[in-house]
Amino acid sequence: MEVHHPHHPSHKKKWTEYFLEFFMLFLAVTLGFFVENYREHYVEKMREEQFIQDIRKDIIFDSLQLSKLDHLHKSKKLYYDSLLVIYRNGNWKENIPALQKYNSVLSGKSSWEPRQETYKQLISTGSLRFFSNRKFVEELKEYEIQLAKLGSRRQRFLQHMYDFYEPINQKHFITLYDHPEDNYKVAIDFLNGKAEIENPFLSVKRLNHQESFDMVDYMSVVSTAILLESYDNQSFIQPLLQQSRKILASTEAKYH
Repeated sequence: MEVHHPHHPSHKKKWTEYFLEFFMLFLAVTLGFFVENYREHYVEKMREEQFIQDIRKDIIFDSLQLSKLDHLHKSKKLYYDSLLVIYRNGNWKENIPALQKYNSVLSGKSSWEPRQETYKQLISTGSLRFFSNRKFVEELKEYEIQLAKLGSRRQRFLQHMYDFYEPINQKHFITLYDHPEDNYKVAIDFLNGKAEIENPFLSVKRLNHQESFDMVDYMSVVSTAILLESYDNQSFIQPLLQQSRKILASTEAKYH
């Protein structure tokens, strides 16, 4: 009886074959690592550029609003100087039309809120890590801190206006037109120095409840409002305008 034994291959791999297999496996893992790392870097770069564009939009919006605040404050300051002349001359009863005109501008309550949506998103999601320029990140942080401070200062100004200025304004000064937007238009035209504008103040001869109007108290309230706005303008608005222009300039060439 013939017995067949199973045939066992006796081929033994050379060390070069083991090395080649190891090298191919190492190469595949390494290439995979670099490809994944490149993909993550590319995605982060795209996110950084998108965030930069969003930040630029917010800062452009803020800078326009800050410029308007700066312009309005300077215009108010001129009207305040004219009001001060009337007060020092002691003849305000003879200048009711001018008093009404100046008050229509000085009593303006320009509210303002910074646009911080993108920055808040960056903070909440930890996405500031995507920015490669750390100096830019620090400048952005400082800019946002000063924005928040100005927001608080504007709230303080508005509180003064509502608590002290508005009661005097409501009691003694007239509403020129039935619609608020018409009053606003007159004030803006005066602020912009428009020529040949209808002057509705000329027909006004008395203040409401003029017998109880206290010019000293009125000037005190107006002066406080001007001082609050002057401090905000010098300490926050002007520096923020400079900061915003610097940030926009630093990102324009690379990202715009």
